Amino acid sequence: MQEKEELYWYWLCNLSGIGNKRIKRLLDVFKSPKAVFYAAPEALHGCTGLTQQNIETIMKNRNMEKVYKSFTQLQHKGISFIYKEGKQYPQNLLQLYDMPYGLYSKGQLLRADEPAVAMVGARGCSGYGRSVAYSFAKAFAQLGITVVSGMASGIDTAAHEGCIAGGGRTVAVLGNGVDICYPRENIRLYMQIQEKGTILSEYPPGTVPAAGRFPVRNRIISGISDAVIVVEARKRSGSLITADAALEQNRDVYVVPGNIGQPLSEGCNELIKQGAIVITKPEDIFQTKALKDKIFMNKTVGKGEEKEKIQKKFLATPKDMVYSCFDLYPKSLDELLAETGLEIADLNQMILEMQLEGLITEISKNCYARNDLEI
Repeated sequence: MQEKEELYWYWLCNLSGIGNKRIKRLLDVFKSPKAVFYAAPEALHGCTGLTQQNIETIMKNRNMEKVYKSFTQLQHKGISFIYKEGKQYPQNLLQLYDMPYGLYSKGQLLRADEPAVAMVGARGCSGYGRSVAYSFAKAFAQLGITVVSGMASGIDTAAHEGCIAGGGRTVAVLGNGVDICYPRENIRLYMQIQEKGTILSEYPPGTVPAAGRFPVRNRIISGISDAVIVVEARKRSGSLITADAALEQNRDVYVVPGNIGQPLSEGCNELIKQGAIVITKPEDIFQTKALKDKIFMNKTVGKGEEKEKIQKKFLATPKDMVYSCFDLYPKSLDELLAETGLEIADLNQMILEMQLEGLITEISKNCYARNDLEI
């Protein structure tokens, strides 16, 4: 049996009762998991923050054959273990003060140059919120943007499904082991994500869902993303924890505005008052320069005709500029004239073309709205 570095990391990250904080203390003192494995009892007693039970756990579990057997079984289940110093570890997470030292995944992890947007929101969302999440995620997928969420009911589910429908790649960050589907009714989605993206967790396989684990995983959702979008959120919502984590990580936070007085809009509207960016159409996400650069400068999205098609759709030609003025709610001809500065004849011609292409609809006389929301 070959003793590889990843086996020592795997051993350390699977010690019962020894979480991130204690792992950090151990590494501060011993510098590597291998050194912890072979540390003398008196040296462990000199490590602050460890209980007697922690020390006994370390001493009793020093069996590399068992570690190797467990690690091999993990691989046979199609689960990968990614450790902090490994090549596959997401580089963005290294910026976190409370980074996970080990991750478990089913599927392929994000590359450092791969554009990604996190989409979060209420479990008990409205039909409107579900529609927005689905249509935005589908549009992002067509742009080559990976959609990250938590596979919870409601907005998370709609975001994952929209991304898959758009032919894109999606990542689900779980608050339990990657071998457990939660909620159970998402089993079909759980299987699709494994084929179309990644199931990811910092919790070892077999870890059951628990309320306290879901807020903790939110820092990973925002950490592996370039920006975070909150679709619907109550005043006290786990989505706001993700938004706070994103701000701490220097990520842009976008918010879909909601109706004043609606409980599902209270959290979103509060974020707007605090300075979050309002998003009413998918291309608004390009206010995040890092994301736009990854798509159009780092050549991570398509090649040849595919890339040209994407750029044509989302870069500002006059017609594209007019199209970007249309919103989720109807706009009058006068409003469009004021926003675009075009001559009325030119604007009318573009409106007619977009109607014929099925991009917009005339809701009432000279009032138009976009058609890209799927109900």
